[in-house]
Amino acid sequence: MFAIMATLRVQKGKEEEAEAFLQELASRVEAQEPATLTYLFHRLQNDPNTIIVFEVYKDEAAFEAHRRGPILREAANKFASLLEPGGVEIKVLERFAGFQR
Repeated sequence: MFAIMATLRVQKGKEEEAEAFLQELASRVEAQEPATLTYLFHRLQNDPNTIIVFEVYKDEAAFEAHRRGPILREAANKFASLLEPGGVEIKVLERFAGFQR
């Protein structure tokens, strides 16, 4: 498995628009990318402009297919207008303990 955590900084006043956009994005990824195993969006409780995305892929090739695929390419162009400048940070994760039910 291959996992990442992305942090998205949304412009103030664009939170609801970003949430609706990301809900639609998640639905499209779920329907069209079977090698994307987990695609979860969370808002920080004390900072609604910060969204944390936890993603798990079958393998690194599945992540690359998602990253370079038409869904994310189209979404990135539209979603950029909702983000603060430099508002995306992506970290690759390495699991060393824990479980998933």
